[in-house]
Amino acid sequence: MDNHRAAYEVYRRTGNIDVLLTQFSYANQVGNPEDVELRKSAAREKLSRIKIQAEVLKPRYIIPFASFIRFSHVYNSYMNGEINRIEKVNEFIERDTGANSVVLYPGDKWTVGNMHDNSEALRKYEKDFDSSGGIKPECPVVPIDVLINSAGSYIQRIRDRNSWFGIRLLYLIHLLKTAKVALRDLEVTIFFDLTKGIEEGAFDVGEADIITDSDSLAFALRFGWGADTLHVNAKFLTAGGNERNFFKSFFISTCNTAGWSFPFGILRLTLNREIHALTNSTLFFLSRLKQSIKTNDHG
Repeated sequence: MDNHRAAYEVYRRTGNIDVLLTQFSYANQVGNPEDVELRKSAAREKLSRIKIQAEVLKPRYIIPFASFIRFSHVYNSYMNGEINRIEKVNEFIERDTGANSVVLYPGDKWTVGNMHDNSEALRKYEKDFDSSGGIKPECPVVPIDVLINSAGSYIQRIRDRNSWFGIRLLYLIHLLKTAKVALRDLEVTIFFDLTKGIEEGAFDVGEADIITDSDSLAFALRFGWGADTLHVNAKFLTAGGNERNFFKSFFISTCNTAGWSFPFGILRLTLNREIHALTNSTLFFLSRLKQSIKTNDHG
C-alpha cells in the first residue's frame, strides 16, 4: 500500500483495524554507490507509506517487521548507509501516526491490547546490526565457458515452455533487446539474449546495461527466479545502458516459474492485472465521491 488509493482498497474490505504489520525500510537495490540521495529518498518513502497506511486503516498498533536487513557483501555493503534503522522507525510511528509502536525481537510475545515495552527489542536489534560479521569477500568466479553452457540450458528450458516464434518476434519488434553485460570479476563484456545465448563482445563498461559478477549471472541462468534475486541482493550496478534490457530477458522465465507461459498465459495475466487495476480505480473514485457527498450534506 504505497498510496492512498491502494490503502483505501484494503480499507474497503477491512474497515478500521487493530494491528498493522508493515515494511519500514528498503530491501532491494537502490542505485549505485554514489546515489546516496536516491537511497535516502527510498528510505523516506517507506516511512511515508506507513503514515498513509495509518491514516487510512487507523490501526491501534503498528508492528514494523520488514526488513531487518544488513547488506553484507563487498558488492552491496554500500546499501547500508541510508536504511531506516529500527530505533528511528519506532520514534516515527509514535510521533507521526497516532498508533502505538510494537517492536518484537525473535522469541518475543505480545497480546493485542496490552502495552509493550520496546526498549529491550530495540537494544537487541541495534546491537545485532552493529556487531554483525564483517563484509564477505567476492563470490567464486564462474568461467565464461560454463556461463555459455548455462545460457544454452536456460534457453532450452524457455523454448520447451513457450512459443519460440513469439519470442523471436519480440526481438524483431524490439520489445526484447540484446543485453550488454559487464562481468567485473572476469573483466569481460558479453552480449546476452534468448535467441543467441551468451557471446563475448567488445564494448566499454560504461555502455553496459548491467554490471555484475559471474556467480550472480550463473545464478540467474540456473533458476527461473534467479534474476529477480539480483534486485533483492543488490549485487549489480547500472551504467550507461538500460538495466531493463537485462531483466526483461528473464521476465518470461519468472512468469514460467509462476505457472504462466508465453504468450497466452502471460497475456491473460497482464489482462487480469489491467482489469483489477481499472476496478480498483473505479472503486476508489466512487468511495471518494461518496465521501465528498457526505461532507457536502453535513455542510
